[in-house]
Amino acid sequence: MLFAQRSILRIIHITQKYYPHLPEEECEYHYNFALGICSFAEKKYYEAAQYFEQVYTNKKIQFIHINRRWGFMSRYHYLSNKTILFNYLDSWRKQLSAISSEHSNAAQQIKLFISFANKLLKANLPAEKKKLLTALQQQKHFAGKDWIEGELASPKRKPAKI
Repeated sequence: MLFAQRSILRIIHITQKYYPHLPEEECEYHYNFALGICSFAEKKYYEAAQYFEQVYTNKKIQFIHINRRWGFMSRYHYLSNKTILFNYLDSWRKQLSAISSEHSNAAQQIKLFISFANKLLKANLPAEKKKLLTALQQQKHFAGKDWIEGELASPKRKPAKI
């Protein structure tokens, strides 16, 4: 744990040190994204989600979806209302329809995450989780796969206190 804490502090230090050197039009969302990652690593999920929420102004399609994935993962840990999480995934899925064909590979990766995240939310019984974990392990790697595997392997979803 000490190593992890030192790593987080180092990331925060580097972020604060180099923040002024980022391109002006991008510095704010890169800074907030880095702070969101640090908050997530510290299990401060509500705080992380707030940072990720501030990142949505970025116009780069890949970054928007990376950010949405981290935003979902943060919300998953602190929201007890699954309807909100399902709605988050649904709006994200609808947003994917606007992706051009040049980003189709990225869209497929995102669709896999959304699909398995939906199934994760629906899996309540240990047998359902085990079956889903087996199906997930047969998939090629995609961003967020490791996180979903970890959540399926954990005994029970307990939203963190804010």
